[in-house]
Amino acid sequence: MNTPRTLAVVTATAAALTAGASAATATASGSDPKKVTIKGSARMYYAPDPKDDVRFTLDATATYTELGQDPMPATAGGTFKVSHRVDSLNITVWAEARVDCVRASGRVATVTAVVYKTSPELQRDWMGRRLGFTIADFGRKNDQMGSIGPREEVARCLKGTPYVAPAPFSLAQRGGFTLKHDLPPMP
Repeated sequence: MNTPRTLAVVTATAAALTAGASAATATASGSDPKKVTIKGSARMYYAPDPKDDVRFTLDATATYTELGQDPMPATAGGTFKVSHRVDSLNITVWAEARVDCVRASGRVATVTAVVYKTSPELQRDWMGRRLGFTIADFGRKNDQMGSIGPREEVARCLKGTPYVAPAPFSLAQRGGFTLKHDLPPMP
């Protein structure tokens, strides 16, 4: 029935839904862009051979100009380095990658980066491929990391791909990472 009261309720509901949709895709225009930084270096526990010395160094930043459900960074950059001293082979292999995405929520960040430089042993399988990793900043002694790659199929920001960085399961033995951001909690 189209009574004035029914029309008022429908109009109010539509206005509330429109306002909610606008808030969900809020932009940072008129305010400073939201920023994410994650920095640090750590020797991580390597379960396949605990005698191996595996170290990760990360210096990455991102800015967000639009927020809401599943926000993507407007800009991202930095470097990611890994070195792995393989005790059983008496060699050290290493790689450097350019960060192309940093996403964060709470104390956890997910990062993707493309490898641009490696030790000779890794060139064929790593050059130009993307790594994905997740870091949990639980304090200098308790940080954790999980990683995947290098793989051609790993997409920037891990979008549209079944390959995602695993849960951060490897514990920092020395060092750690510091994650800072002013992103709002995920809706």
